[in-house]
Amino acid sequence: VKQRARFDIDKVNVLEAARHCNAPVLFGHAADDQLVLASHTHSLHKEYGGPKELNVFEGDHNSIRPQDFRDQALQFLQKCFAEADGEKRPE
Repeated sequence: VKQRARFDIDKVNVLEAARHCNAPVLFGHAADDQLVLASHTHSLHKEYGGPKELNVFEGDHNSIRPQDFRDQALQFLQKCFAEADGEKRPE
């Protein structure tokens, strides 16, 4: 990453960078995930500067995501695209 992106990923302050993000994001976290801790996801969600939603669901890091989360993701994307389309074509 360092050579291609021209920065050291180990020196990135993720929470500080999240404050400056403005693209819509849906955070999803499996409650029993031992690879990515829930506290990390909650911290990112709290600091994120743009539109955001958070869903904590049953399962672990490799579990199939539950249908309600997949439905939420679809609705989230539809909402984001509708808002973006509305901004481009005022009525």
